Amino acid sequence: MVPICESCQKRKARYTPNHSYVDGECRWASANTRTSAKRSNPHEPATKADNEPTAHAPATFDGEELGAEGEEDIAAEDRAASAAQAANTGSSSSSSAAPVEAGEEEAVARLARGPDQNPRERRAFRDAGENPERPDDWTNFDIGKVVRLFRTNRVSAIRLSLRKLHVRWWHASHHTMQRFLERVGVADSVLKLIP
Repeated sequence: MVPICESCQKRKARYTPNHSYVDGECRWASANTRTSAKRSNPHEPATKADNEPTAHAPATFDGEELGAEGEEDIAAEDRAASAAQAANTGSSSSSSAAPVEAGEEEAVARLARGPDQNPRERRAFRDAGENPERPDDWTNFDIGKVVRLFRTNRVSAIRLSLRKLHVRWWHASHHTMQRFLERVGVADSVLKLIP
C-alpha cells in the first residue's frame, strides 16, 4: 500500500495530528497496536484492536500531551489573526498608560524584597519511595485550547484530543464525555466521533 496521507509519506510518528486516519489513505487507520494480553490458551488468536486508530494511545507521549501539537497550531493561528486585526485597527495600548505618582512609586519600592544579604541555603529532600521518573504531567493542560480545536475541521487532531480528554477524565464513558462537551457547545460532528 502506498499511503496518500502526507504525514505517512513523510514518515511522521503515529500520534501526530496531521494524519488523516482514513482507511485506504493512511497506514495508521487500520494498524493494530500491540498489547501484552495474557491468553489462557497459547493457540487462540489475538483479539483484534478497536477500529479507532487512537484507541490505545497514551495520554502523554515523550513528555508531551497527546494532541498538543494540533492545539498549538490553532492557538498560533488565533494569535496571528488577532495580531493582523490589531495592525488593521491601528490601536495602541502603550499610549494610554496612566502616569505613576511619586508617592506610589516609593510604596512599590518598599514592598519589593530586594537582594539577599546572605546566600540562601536550599534543601531538597528525597524519600526512598517515589513516583516513576516520567509521570503524566498535566500542568500544561488547557481546556480552552481543546475546545478551540473542536471548533475546527481537523478530524485527526480532534480524535487525538478526544482520546486525551477520555484519559484525563478517568476513562469517562462516551455518554459522560458527550454530556460534558454538549454543555460546552461542541459541534455534533465532534460528538459523533466520541463512541
